[in-house]
Amino acid sequence: MGLRLKRSEKDASFILADGATLSNVIIGKSSGDGVHCKGKCTLNNVWWVDVCEDAATFKMTSGTSTVNGGGAFKAADKVFQFNGRGTLNINDFYVNDYGKLTR
Repeated sequence: MGLRLKRSEKDASFILADGATLSNVIIGKSSGDGVHCKGKCTLNNVWWVDVCEDAATFKMTSGTSTVNGGGAFKAADKVFQFNGRGTLNINDFYVNDYGKLTR
């Protein structure tokens, strides 16, 4: 297993504002700390080739964020980090070689 470094929002490939949608993206190996949602967001068909710390981190105070399709490979710990309140809906998402889907 490769070295996994503790990363933060400044290392994210994408930082999404409240209400944003990210679609049809492939996030490659060594691409930082994935996606950070600073409120409700929607991820459509987003793929992670090699998850570093988390594929996506959700930081919302209320409401619903949604993941539609896509997938993630090689998540040594978790795929999705859910920090805050509200609901996270995950639909038709593929995972391979992972610790847990969400925390």
